[in-house]
Amino acid sequence: MNRFKRAAASVLFLVPAVALGQDSLLGAYNASYGVTTPVAATVSLRITITSVEGSAVKATGYRSDRGCRGDYPMEGTVKGNQIRLRALQKGGPAGDCDFGIAGTIEGNVIKAKWGQRDLEFSK
Repeated sequence: MNRFKRAAASVLFLVPAVALGQDSLLGAYNASYGVTTPVAATVSLRITITSVEGSAVKATGYRSDRGCRGDYPMEGTVKGNQIRLRALQKGGPAGDCDFGIAGTIEGNVIKAKWGQRDLEFSK
């Protein structure tokens, strides 16, 4: 019986920790990179995680680059420290731009690939 009590107590203490871990993902993460074509500029990216339920993640992405500027509704998954997000529809002025990441969560940073670039999205 003593083992049962310890096991039950362990589960009760883990449940708030899991919920806290998911809530800590909520918020805006920003990244940027430089481009030189056709002129030198800085492109800003933002992912705002709005909800985490189980492994399901909902977010809004934003791209500042001229050809794809705008907001992108996103959905994805989180498993351990791995996160994947993908735009629900293409965006930008011509409607042909995509937005998605696959990365690793390290504290308040998401390290992800963006094309050939390694980016760090920071809270």
